[in-house]
Amino acid sequence: MAENYINQYEKSATGNYLLKSRGTLINVIDVAANKTLTQEESGSLIMFDASTDGTIITLPACKAGLNFRIYVSVGAHADAGSQIQTATLGGTTDSVDDYFFGNYQVSQSDTVDQFGVQVVVKATAAAAQEDYDRIILDSNGTGTGGEVGSVIDLYAVDDSGWFVNAMTFTTGTIAETIAGIA
Repeated sequence: MAENYINQYEKSATGNYLLKSRGTLINVIDVAANKTLTQEESGSLIMFDASTDGTIITLPACKAGLNFRIYVSVGAHADAGSQIQTATLGGTTDSVDDYFFGNYQVSQSDTVDQFGVQVVVKATAAAAQEDYDRIILDSNGTGTGGEVGSVIDLYAVDDSGWFVNAMTFTTGTIAETIAGIA
């Protein structure tokens, strides 16, 4: 027993005993072109180069417990932007499709600090899944963000709902209505 305890520590150069790291490494995935994520990649940090117009990240089918963190490493293109979409994008109302709900925040601080928030309630998104199956990123958008440093956390809470916690940045003047979850 004492041997196991001692083996958990290592001696530093100054003679102190330090607890060995028990941390785990996060899987990092670089994305610069269309990419479909898999369930096995859950928990990964996605470094999203969204500079190519129309680049799309497609999530796996929603399953409770799946999660991804997406960092925009290169700003989303200024014309049509880039997207994160559900596996069942464009579904119909007669089937159960995946959808996004939660909050999408946009911040801009060029000359005057501006801030906007879109909040999508789960019941609203579940009732109109085809209207909430994309997250739009646009680095100079007025109703969306996608500049370098934007972070989108995604958590599957059941077999169809992805909770979104997005903090995005834009160089555009923020509109009255934010529409990053669409």
